[in-house]
Amino acid sequence: ARRVATEAVEADLRLLVEVEAQVDLGEKPAYERALQQERVATARGAILAAERDGALARARLVRLLGLDPTASYAFPTPEAGGLAAVAPAEALIQQALDARPDLRAAAVAIQAAEADGRAARASRLPQVALGGFVGTSFSSAGSGAVPGQFGDNRSGALRISVSMPLLDRGVTQQRVRVAEARAIALRAEEEDARHAIALEVRERRIELDALAAQSEVADVRVRAAEVALEAERARYVAGETTLQSVSLLQARLFEARSEQERLAVAARYQRLLLDITVGS
Repeated sequence: ARRVATEAVEADLRLLVEVEAQVDLGEKPAYERALQQERVATARGAILAAERDGALARARLVRLLGLDPTASYAFPTPEAGGLAAVAPAEALIQQALDARPDLRAAAVAIQAAEADGRAARASRLPQVALGGFVGTSFSSAGSGAVPGQFGDNRSGALRISVSMPLLDRGVTQQRVRVAEARAIALRAEEEDARHAIALEVRERRIELDALAAQSEVADVRVRAAEVALEAERARYVAGETTLQSVSLLQARLFEARSEQERLAVAARYQRLLLDITVGS
């Protein structure tokens, strides 16, 4: 927007030079100089407004990307021209469902809840424990040699124990129910999240298509306004029209270019939101 406003100021300044020359020659009334000077001042005010809007847009971008608001960032100016081709909505939805970290985290949480349920159900079964040891000993009071004592004093044992969960007062059943309920709730949340993401991706894609169609209309308006302004300025130099008519066409061109730039920036912003939505 600042670039468009700067171009408008430059155009108004060029017209001001022409108006001043014609006023000095007595070909135009003196008040047209004051009118054009006012339009130059108004156009310069538009530059200040564009700079303010740019600062606010950078602040919104910092919030959107989750960056440190106390740091300074130099965001590159997007290149002019159209956006790269966007994949169909179905492909983007599948990409989002495969790549989104929140969905992967939800899947891990479901697996953990299911593992808790399996562990709780397993605690109902009898538990068998197997243990054993092997050792030897040596005593300085013994009469045998050291190697002999180690060989003669060898010992070992093997122990098997079986425990039955008989009186747990329903604790195991409660653990199973809690784990199953948690797994069901997590699966429902994951399914809701998948539906929400798919819908968001589709909406972003529709917004991009709408912006592309609007941009085509804006391009036509800009070309028409440029042709009309060029013809009107030639008529003004020839004395066949008024400064007000030229200024109106300049304002129309400025409005058309501003809308063209606004749509281009909106499309880039929407593409950024789409990239974030699909997890790229």
